[in-house]
Amino acid sequence: MGRRHDLYFPKQKKDNHPLVIFIHGGGWGHGKKEHETDFAMFFDKNFGVQNIEYRLATKAVAPAAIEDTRCALDFLVNQASAYNINPKNRSDRYLCRRASGITYRFDSEK
Repeated sequence: MGRRHDLYFPKQKKDNHPLVIFIHGGGWGHGKKEHETDFAMFFDKNFGVQNIEYRLATKAVAPAAIEDTRCALDFLVNQASAYNINPKNRSDRYLCRRASGITYRFDSEK
């Protein structure tokens, strides 16, 4: 597997971007982060996007995909200042999974 995530930011850079952590669709069993490319709706709202990859259920047993997702979240918290994101601002973090069409606000302190 290549890079575990990609980070994208809108053209209008600012400090402390709100951020969407995007999990590609595929029911944990197929798909790749590279299949997700339409982040314009987030950029239009000045959100950055972390597009993550996870180990598929066909290659690794549960909870591997959840562990990979958590590693991506931990990376953001640990590298927040390098990417001008604020992990302490609870109103600016969202977790999005394409297949469900549901967006969740997450709390990195739990």
